[in-house]
Amino acid sequence: MSGQDNNTTDFSQCPHFGTYELSEEQIIIIAKKAVEEARNSFYKEVGETIITKFFWLVGIIAVGVFTWLSSHNIIKLP
Repeated sequence: MSGQDNNTTDFSQCPHFGTYELSEEQIIIIAKKAVEEARNSFYKEVGETIITKFFWLVGIIAVGVFTWLSSHNIIKLP
């Protein structure tokens, strides 16, 4: 961005946009929205991973209980 202010964006390649300046307040609002979106995305991904691991654990425990019950003749296999 040779010679341009950091708050100026040049969309000269696109005929629908021109050059405009962002105020410090606008930059802060945009940055806060970006951080919020990144945080929400992170928590969503972490939550999905935890839920997936939880269901794997429940499945493994269920198979173990079923195997233990059948090995002690508490339940009969068909």
